[in-house]
Amino acid sequence: MNYLPICIQKPVNLSKLADELLAQNLIQPLQPNGTSTVYGTEESVTIYVYPGITQEELDAIGEEVESHDPTPVPEPPSEIEVVGRQLVDKELQILELQGQNQLLGQQVVGLELQNLELQNQNTMLGGQVVGLELSNLELTLENQMQEQQLVDMDLRLLNLEMGGTASE
Repeated sequence: MNYLPICIQKPVNLSKLADELLAQNLIQPLQPNGTSTVYGTEESVTIYVYPGITQEELDAIGEEVESHDPTPVPEPPSEIEVVGRQLVDKELQILELQGQNQLLGQQVVGLELQNLELQNQNTMLGGQVVGLELSNLELTLENQMQEQQLVDMDLRLLNLEMGGTASE
């Protein structure tokens, strides 16, 4: 059984088009003589189909060829490229973490400076409290001395009123 050629004038990527047609079961992988079912150049393609093909199948092949994008399928990256990309990604992560670490370090330094400032203010307030307590003690002592003077004056006054002398 000889396969029938279908010739289409359109730029194609032969291996990509053959894969697309095979994926949809629109062609056989090989002709009975063992040769490929898709031939062509960059400007046209010849597809060999079995003689009993239906009009529906021919239309599907035509639609697939018309919608075909001849752009080559990109080569998958090599193992070295994959490892290199992973290495670059890890280095970028390291740089990002170092930046975050530096920022956190600056924040810690800022907090330590605030802590030192608060300790300094606390020390100054503690000194002011001690000063106020000393002033309070002095006033209390002065108050007690004045109370003693009042008591002494009351006693003298009482002595005077009772007929005693002021010298007693």
